[in-house]
Amino acid sequence: MSAVELGLAALLVAAGVVAGWINTVAGAGSVVSLPVLLLWGLPVAEANGTLRLAILVQTAMAAHRASTAPAPCARCGCGRWCW
Repeated sequence: MSAVELGLAALLVAAGVVAGWINTVAGAGSVVSLPVLLLWGLPVAEANGTLRLAILVQTAMAAHRASTAPAPCARCGCGRWCW
């Protein structure tokens, strides 16, 4: 791998982390990750499909975590067991 490819790989990983965080907090993380995937050289349709798959997995994980989260405590509603 050349230095340029390593730099693009690092940029891709960083953009993925930032996009995942943005999607979790507010949505629209594709604004960050789509240009990086296009810079990497993926065609538009493949880049968009890659993002849809990532968002599907992220949504499934969030739904699973929400379904297994503890119920809010009756005393203060904090979401964990209070003393």
